[in-house]
Amino acid sequence: MRVLPSDFAAGINACIRVAGIAAMALISACATPPMAVKTDPSFTLAQIRSVYLVAFASPDDYRDAGRIMTQALKEQLQADGILRVVDQPGLADAYVQGTVEKWVQGGLELSGTRPTRIGGSLTLLDSAKRPLWSVIAEQWDPLRILADGLFARDPSALAPHWVRTVLQQLPGYTLKRRPGMVDLSEHVLAGESIADLAWVDIIPPQEMERGLQQELAAKRDGHER
Repeated sequence: MRVLPSDFAAGINACIRVAGIAAMALISACATPPMAVKTDPSFTLAQIRSVYLVAFASPDDYRDAGRIMTQALKEQLQADGILRVVDQPGLADAYVQGTVEKWVQGGLELSGTRPTRIGGSLTLLDSAKRPLWSVIAEQWDPLRILADGLFARDPSALAPHWVRTVLQQLPGYTLKRRPGMVDLSEHVLAGESIADLAWVDIIPPQEMERGLQQELAAKRDGHER
């Protein structure tokens, strides 16, 4: 029986370990955050044209989370243009009420890395405050393979993702566009093409690509410093 040199065997073991770690990371990235949806059987979105947003309720230890989530939802609804957001409850066909239940900043722990996560609920109520549709969902960072540990992002960066994920569960609702391009690299790394992003935000693809390259270069330089 032929015996492999110790250096070669050690190299194989190291490769196996790296492959195992990478596989675990990919499995974690592909995992689906928990979500539960409940819909009244008689509910149809066609009967609602305007909504009043009740500010998100949030615990005292992350009070700003409620304001951030409320703003993210308002901007997404206004960008989509399917439901008109009104300033007075008496002008609304329905109410939208949300809560923030999880607002975790990622970082390092003794046991490893802690990912950034947020979670909460959203409920659509009729004019008599009866629930028509509700969802409880948790949002993980779509870039958690890269933005983890020391590079973990603030939970506020996940608010637009949570809003879009939740609205996709609303029967009859179609997401049309994003409120704005906050981070080009985030959308591209999440699997979206430059052409699609340029079409959505009415920016020429060449200009979009140049902006992306400049943004990635700036981030790389910042990490090196």
